[in-house]
Amino acid sequence: RNRIRVSEVVGKAVALRRAGREYHALCPFHKEKSPSFTVNDEKGFFHCFGCGAHGDVIGFTMDYEHLGYREAVERLAGFAGLSVPQMTHAEVEKEKKAQSLHDVMERVTSWFETQLEQTAEGELARRYLRERGLSDETIARFRIGFAPADRDALAKAMQPFGITVAQLVEAGMLISVEDRSPYSRFRRRLMFPIRDRKSKVIAFGGRVLPGDPNTDAPKYLNSPETPLFSKGRQLFNLDLARRAAFDARIIAWAEALSTAWLAGDMTMGQAFGQILGKREPQYQWNARRFHGRRHFRRQQFQYSELHRRWQQGRRHSTRPPPRFP
Repeated sequence: RNRIRVSEVVGKAVALRRAGREYHALCPFHKEKSPSFTVNDEKGFFHCFGCGAHGDVIGFTMDYEHLGYREAVERLAGFAGLSVPQMTHAEVEKEKKAQSLHDVMERVTSWFETQLEQTAEGELARRYLRERGLSDETIARFRIGFAPADRDALAKAMQPFGITVAQLVEAGMLISVEDRSPYSRFRRRLMFPIRDRKSKVIAFGGRVLPGDPNTDAPKYLNSPETPLFSKGRQLFNLDLARRAAFDARIIAWAEALSTAWLAGDMTMGQAFGQILGKREPQYQWNARRFHGRRHFRRQQFQYSELHRRWQQGRRHSTRPPPRFP
């Protein structure tokens, strides 16, 4: 905060015009024709009289680039030529382990894509996607793949790349039980990679194909909790949707992975589990991070009021609870 002027960072995002001790500009957080956005280096903050945006250099970086606090500090530290506190040995080991699992998931994703595009077994999946109206561009954008029926196929395919059974179990791709060799968790399913906000694959959602032998199988199957994937803290399509959602000021929530890619809408997000429940604050934090804090607070208030009214009358009504916008 002390080493970087707010105008230095804001000036990289918008054109600033000097006006006395302040700078004026069109607000980067909402559309306007007349400048209502001000930057004051002496006081160390920015403020918009139109939408109420306010904060310091770290807050601007977090809001404009949709970063967490630590990421914003690291980026600004690099800009100022400063070093950030080093991670502990335990944190370094955890980071190395996560990177190793990221490499595993990337290799698995590529293999699933190949199974969809180039195998005879994947023909049924390709035909199903065409019937649902998905274009090749959408399939490629979401990196949709196919998991074959063979329970040992994935483990065998990963061996030449030095990926062990233990790594696949830890990544949630194999199921390990007593007195049996580990086997593939996903079989004869369309595979949808679940990415973090850095576009790294951290888990999968598998959609069963219609017809035998999948009649009794669950329609959707998600990866279990892993060192990379925490179900209550992830939003599907977050990495692709956050910039478009911020620009359009719209978030479309969906209950199924397929809804997001069928819509082909870059602002579409899918939350895992129930929006109303013990994980609600985590979903709200995710939404707040990529949709902008000011707009989120307004939507959050509207949602809270709607839900309060629903709770008051739910004993006498069959209407479902309102969903978070």
